[in-house]
Amino acid sequence: MIATATVTSKGQVTIPARIRRQFGFDQGVQVVFVEEAGRLYVENAVGLSFSRLQEAMAGEAERVGLEPEADVVEMVKEIRRERGEAVRAGHA
Repeated sequence: MIATATVTSKGQVTIPARIRRQFGFDQGVQVVFVEEAGRLYVENAVGLSFSRLQEAMAGEAERVGLEPEADVVEMVKEIRRERGEAVRAGHA
């Protein structure tokens, strides 16, 4: 997809509606500008953060002996229970 926009005197650009819809750039969503190899990319800040977290955690479940799905889900539930108990006890 190719679309154009004009930079205003204030440095603002209106992202075309079809691009906003396709990429989930709803009102209030923060975007991040990423420069790689002389190209500029615009990404949803939350999506980029999540992608980077996934990359950083790749292989960690297997490294500590967790099965990628069931054990990880159970571990998350256990952590949530522990955090809930800490919050109720006033330690979080």
